[in-house]
Amino acid sequence: MYIGTLFAAALLFFLFQIVLKIETSPLADVPGFLNIQYGVEVVVDLLTIGFIYLGLKFMSLPKVKNDIAANPDRYVHWAIIRCAMLSSVVQLGILAHYILGCPSTLACTLLGLLSLFFVWPTAARRQRETNVDN
Repeated sequence: MYIGTLFAAALLFFLFQIVLKIETSPLADVPGFLNIQYGVEVVVDLLTIGFIYLGLKFMSLPKVKNDIAANPDRYVHWAIIRCAMLSSVVQLGILAHYILGCPSTLACTLLGLLSLFFVWPTAARRQRETNVDN
């Protein structure tokens, strides 16, 4: 899932930047476009802030810790949710940047990609987050 997110981000960037060469938003002629663009930009920026913070602190939340302590096999479930939050930040940032031309959302994509490296799944991370030797 992590590698898929990185691959999808690179593919979308390549598609929009090199193949389609989108320079202006395809929706620029829609009435009220600037209001829509601003609204989407604010929503993506706020989701980025919330999901990155939550994604990096996710395994230390009491509900998650208690669920993993009760059943260590649930770690995979919570790790997938964490990855999905960070992956959505990456994909939404790219799409908002190229479809609507929101300039700040490309930074959201970069922050999402950077945060994925801090939660990269390893055996040591799983052991540290679950306190189990698996």
